[in-house]
Amino acid sequence: MSRLKQLLQSPWVQVTLYLLLIAALTYLFLWRLWAAAPEDRAYLPEKSDLAEVFFPPRYFFAKTLASGEFALWNPHVYAGYPQFADPQAATFYPIALLLAWIAKTNFSLATLAFDIGLHFFLAGAFSFLFFRRLFKANLPALLSAVLFEFGGYMTFYPPGQLSELEVVAWFPLTLLLVTLAIERRSWLLTAVAGTTLGMVFLAGRPQSYLTIGSVTVAWLVYTAYQAQMPWTRIAKKLLLLAGFALGIAAAQWLPTLELTRLTTRSILIYDLVAEGGFPFVHLTGFFVPQLLGTQNLYVGLMALVLATLAVQQRKGMFWTAVFLIALFGSVGKHLIIFDGLYLIERLGFPGYLRNVERLAFAMTFSLAALSGYGIMLVQQIDRQLLRRYLLIAAGLFGTAIVLTWLWTISREPGGDRFLPVDTLTYVVLMLGGGALALWVFRESPRVAVLALVVIAVVDVMSLNQGRFFVDQADSFAPGNDVARVMAAPEGIRPFYRTVFDQTTSQDFGSLAGVDNVGGMPPLMLIDYERLREVLDEEYRRNIVLNVDMVVTTGDYSDPAYELVKEEDNFRYYRFRHALPRAYLVPNVVELPDAATAAERLAAPDYEYGTTALVVGDTGLASTGELVEGETAVMQNRTANNVTLQVTAVQPRFLVYSGTHYPGWQAKIDGEPTEIYKTNVALRGLVVPPGNHTITMSFQPITFYVGVGVSLGTAIILLLWLALMGTNHMRKNRKKTA
Repeated sequence: MSRLKQLLQSPWVQVTLYLLLIAALTYLFLWRLWAAAPEDRAYLPEKSDLAEVFFPPRYFFAKTLASGEFALWNPHVYAGYPQFADPQAATFYPIALLLAWIAKTNFSLATLAFDIGLHFFLAGAFSFLFFRRLFKANLPALLSAVLFEFGGYMTFYPPGQLSELEVVAWFPLTLLLVTLAIERRSWLLTAVAGTTLGMVFLAGRPQSYLTIGSVTVAWLVYTAYQAQMPWTRIAKKLLLLAGFALGIAAAQWLPTLELTRLTTRSILIYDLVAEGGFPFVHLTGFFVPQLLGTQNLYVGLMALVLATLAVQQRKGMFWTAVFLIALFGSVGKHLIIFDGLYLIERLGFPGYLRNVERLAFAMTFSLAALSGYGIMLVQQIDRQLLRRYLLIAAGLFGTAIVLTWLWTISREPGGDRFLPVDTLTYVVLMLGGGALALWVFRESPRVAVLALVVIAVVDVMSLNQGRFFVDQADSFAPGNDVARVMAAPEGIRPFYRTVFDQTTSQDFGSLAGVDNVGGMPPLMLIDYERLREVLDEEYRRNIVLNVDMVVTTGDYSDPAYELVKEEDNFRYYRFRHALPRAYLVPNVVELPDAATAAERLAAPDYEYGTTALVVGDTGLASTGELVEGETAVMQNRTANNVTLQVTAVQPRFLVYSGTHYPGWQAKIDGEPTEIYKTNVALRGLVVPPGNHTITMSFQPITFYVGVGVSLGTAIILLLWLALMGTNHMRKNRKKTA
């Protein structure tokens, strides 16, 4: 046997070659994102959740990281927002953190494009390794991995919802480690599996936690039961898996849990939870995604044939069960099953039972797994197999004909009348090509298998490529909005807020470095939303939230607005009556809660600038009118800290127009003092007479506890690995002695 042949038969070499092939296919699928020729280049869409929800907070974090600050708070969203607690900001996700540290001020959509490409590859590579362990064969594993990586779900939703892509990539690796842990009866591998499962929490997609966690737990129980493991041992495995997953991800889930309880997501009502879910017509996307259905589900016609073959032979029954459960769950409120789950959720579970169409992830992964089982059956070619293939293909073709006819009679006037012909031609080409390959290569099963794999890969990659690309990108995302905001003249004060009432990018403040009364975080604070509802009149909102600049295509006749600039059909108005970011008031009204404060703030006789509505007992009441020389001046502000210089002639109450949130701490001349919830959702504190330096710093306990637990878990795992490695080396020395 030649040395080259020996080398190629090495499992490690084969795995490496297959991973290189997956990397090449990933590049082929996404190459236009990195095309050298400008005329070939494709771009991430400027107006999308990717550019407007995910990019701004990560850009802001990278920029502040470059300045030497680890941003826990974002002052540019709303009146301030706990950035570190937002799961989609992925502050503690190692890959996102590494990219922010590398890119720093050069963080751009190109950074996100690299992130997308990397996680597509990881999803494919980890899937290949898992399916290789499952099938004990390379080619079926490659087929399943490619069908999942380039299937309808991965190419439709996750690229625009970056955290979804980052979350899903770790799922197959976790399954692989769970499988190895059961096979080898290894507690350490169970702990490592828990660590990779923790990446799901760190990457931050709450709606995916339940799906991935549930399937992982079910797979552990199933494989352990198959291995005849005692139930007590299975329970211990589950506890260890959950313990390390929660431990390694504590830095993210602890702050997120605290944030969730303070947001509108904690208000559980059916209409909110029932949002999403596939209408039944969308399920036709398995067969004809260009017509009635959603391409979210398309994994290829060959995949459906192979999966059906596997089910007929009762192969992969676990994944058949996962597929069916996910299928029924994905339609949401269209089946009464959803109502039962909602009633269970009302008992106290988190409010993440929404947008259940994301269960398509579990469906496409299950179909990919079943396709692998199916292609293994093809290796035993006989007339019965060919007959079954032809029957399944005929059934799929008949289904396609019916769906095409339904589309034809229901389409709107002016639609593409050639689309049905195009669709049926494609169906015949794919299914007929498979039948022809089985017939021609009936004496060469390996060649037949390779031919079917090629057809399946070409099918799924062809139909799903470029679904999240756009041909042109006008400017820096979200470019036009940022450029217009940056064109605004200087405000009266060094710290103020800007309102842009004609923008689709509500989080432009994070990009432009200016404060904004709005934003697009996924979890909205209840009290701040209450404040904005009370301040429904633009004039009152601009006063309380110290809005100094309004950018609009409209026209103001109110003398309170001074036109200072016109550019590109936009007018820049300076608002004359805005309150400062920090100011002293002579009157304090103490109230029991924020809801009562909102009612008082909405009253016509409420005196802006002279009265603070405070939740709690301050010990102050009316202290008389302010006198000359009593001032509050902001000297400095970073992401996590504020410094003010305040002068008062008697005890006064200081109002700071920044969101009240657990973790903010204040000191007066170095001595701690209490921060009160003020004016529904803002901050305030009592200032004694004299000249004082007041500092407010964001030091949330959930950050320190969460990071401490995560680091502790990582240290335990590293020590465990080191101990096992040392013991292994000792055993080897004894054997060689």
